[in-house]
This record gives sequence, structure tokens and C-alpha cells, in this order.
Amino acid sequence: MFTDRLNPERAALPALPVDAGVWMAGLSATAFAAKSVLVKVIYGYGVDPLTLLCLRMALCLPIFLVIASRGPPIPRRDRWALLVLGAMGYYASALLDFEGLARIPAGLERLVLFTHPTLVLLLGRVWLGRATPPGLPLGIALSWAGIGLAMWPELHAERLAASAPGTVLTGVGLVAVSALSYAIYLLKGGELMARLGGMRVSAIATSVGTGLLLGHLGARGGLGGLLSLPLEVYGLGLLLALGSTVLPVLLLGAAIARIGPARSSAIGMIGPVITLGLGWALLGEEVGAGQAAGALLVMAAVSLTARGR
Repeated sequence: MFTDRLNPERAALPALPVDAGVWMAGLSATAFAAKSVLVKVIYGYGVDPLTLLCLRMALCLPIFLVIASRGPPIPRRDRWALLVLGAMGYYASALLDFEGLARIPAGLERLVLFTHPTLVLLLGRVWLGRATPPGLPLGIALSWAGIGLAMWPELHAERLAASAPGTVLTGVGLVAVSALSYAIYLLKGGELMARLGGMRVSAIATSVGTGLLLGHLGARGGLGGLLSLPLEVYGLGLLLALGSTVLPVLLLGAAIARIGPARSSAIGMIGPVITLGLGWALLGEEVGAGQAAGALLVMAAVSLTARGR
């Protein structure tokens, strides 16, 4: 988890009420939470996951290229690391997430993705030998118990429908691997972010991931499809790119600079609840006792493992 030492620009910010940072963190969490619901809406137009992901990232690319170009030249020793980070964090992770989201409800996808902080801490212990936070084992158990509770109604409905068996498990598995890939990106990218700046590293990694995604789509012969989508898809895609990608990233960075990473992360825990609510209101997704209890367990797990970091 980042500390205020990684945000030297904080001292130069104008003095604003603390509430400004709180609102920024809350709006960032809300915008991030809307991503899964927007993606599900666009899938309704018959757009496949790779094409939609390429549209989203291509619309974001000019903004991230501007951010990436600011600052001194990147040292040669860091360039390969940034390529690998882009492949892990914004190609593999994003594609697996979108593929999984095509198979499971938006609320369940968000809960599975929300486990990545516990995965970061677990990998830090196993991979780098870092000290284990006292609540990590219990946090991991709670998070996956919560996912199991949220997933159970979907598995039951799948059995009753007697069609496409294994779809829910496949979707959860894809999103879980996506969360793991993103956790590796965060873990290995932390040192680069400390030296080069978190926003710049993210922008470079995003640009690399976008290039790989467009190359993947081109190899599949689907680049022409990006120019022949329904007009509504372009409008929703722009909302997805700016409203649920660029805007929350910038808001979160500003919030961390004003109120610190710990408070920003705590406020971000409202994300799964917002996704469940939006999924219920806009997509008609069920929010029963299992989903609600699962969300509470996952959020409790993240809170437990974050304590003391």
C-alpha cells in the first residue's frame, strides 16, 4: 500500500477542506463500480469482450499517452519491466476480467476483483518474504467464503436452467486469475511507481496493454469491427472510457494526495455495494441474502487485512 512518502506533491497542494478529498475518493469508487454495469449493458448490443475492451482502451489512449510523455526519459533498465507490467496489468488482467464478466453478474465480478488487496499481501509473503499482517489468513478465508455465498444463488439458478453448465465457475475463475494478475502488477510495480511516479507508470503500462490488445484484435481480424459498431455503443464506450476509467483514476490520485492512501482505500470499500445496487437497478440482477452476506464478508476481509499496513 502506498504511503504519503510516495506523494511528495501533497505538500504543494492548495489548502482545501478535507471533505474535498473524501468526496473525490467516493466519486472515484462510484465511477469504478459503474464499470462492470456499463460493460454488461454494452454486451447487450452483441459486442464481444475483446472488441469492447479495445474500444475502451483506444478511447483512453490519447490521455494516457500525454501523461506518459511527461517527465524525464525512462531509464533503459526500466523499459522491459514496464513492458511486462503492461502485459500483466492491462492486457492479461483486463482481458480475463472482461471475459469473466461476460459469464457472471456484475456484482459477483466486482466482489471477486475486490480480493486483490489480500492477494497482494499473500504474494508479498510467499514471493518476497515480507511479514504477514496478522489478519491475512482470516481475511483470505473470509473473502472466499463471501464469494462462495454470493456465487451460490448463481450456481443454483444455473442448475435449474440446465444450460451451459460450468459457466458461473468459469467466469469466477477468469476474474480470479485477473485479480491475481493485477496483484502481481501492483506488487512488482510498486518500486517503479515510487521512483517514476504512480500516475506515469500506470499511464505507460496502460499504453502498452492497449497496444497488445489492439494487436490481439488485429491478429483475429477484428480491427475493422471497431469502425462498424452501433452508434449507441460508441456513446456508451466513451462513457466507459472517460467516466469509469480516466476520471476515477485521476480522482483517486487527487484523493490520495489530499487525505492519504489509507482513508482513500477505506472509502473505496463502498465499491462492491454500489455495483450490486446498480446491477439490481439497471440490469435486474438479484441481490438476495447470499449476495448481501457475501459482499459484507469480502469487505470485512479487505478491511481486516488492510489494518495495520
